[in-house]
Amino acid sequence: MEDHRSPAATPPVFRRFVRVGIAAALALGAHLASAAELGTYVGVTGQGLPVSLTVVQSPTGRGTEISSIQFSYALNCATPESQVSLGITMTGAFRIGLVGGFQQAIELADEFYTQFDGRFDASGNVGGRTSEAMSVLTQAVPHVSELCSIGPLLWRAHRQAGNAPTTAAPQVDYIVDIRLDREGQVIDQSIRSAR
Repeated sequence: MEDHRSPAATPPVFRRFVRVGIAAALALGAHLASAAELGTYVGVTGQGLPVSLTVVQSPTGRGTEISSIQFSYALNCATPESQVSLGITMTGAFRIGLVGGFQQAIELADEFYTQFDGRFDASGNVGGRTSEAMSVLTQAVPHVSELCSIGPLLWRAHRQAGNAPTTAAPQVDYIVDIRLDREGQVIDQSIRSAR
């Protein structure tokens, strides 16, 4: 009786198929792993305002992660024809999945909410969607809190070559800084008026 588990008993076409399949899987894995290259990515949102993010090696040495991401927004407020501008910087460890995807949502009490997601592609670009909502005091007396929001907005960025200068952030009405721990929990935050 022939042993079907031995390599000699395996038909040559099947062995060749398995070798090609393994080679393709390894090539795909290398392709996906290299989609998020180390460096700074710069681009714009659907409003034409700047976005940037920095990709670093994860501390475990297995993969990459985003260490900081910055967005600028023009938020539409509840008062007709009222807008506020906002610059947000988030630092921490935003994990990049095996296929180059990432997402994060942050809510600070009832005052602030941000959400973004994205995916790196093989050509060195990254893009996704973002939304923002913030409660601000109106300029008119009496100063009441009103909701200002935008989104979802599309955004796109490309990896900068070398030490090219980053785009200067526009002047904004509010600056938001958020720091997260490795688990994605907010450990420090500030929202301040910039004017």
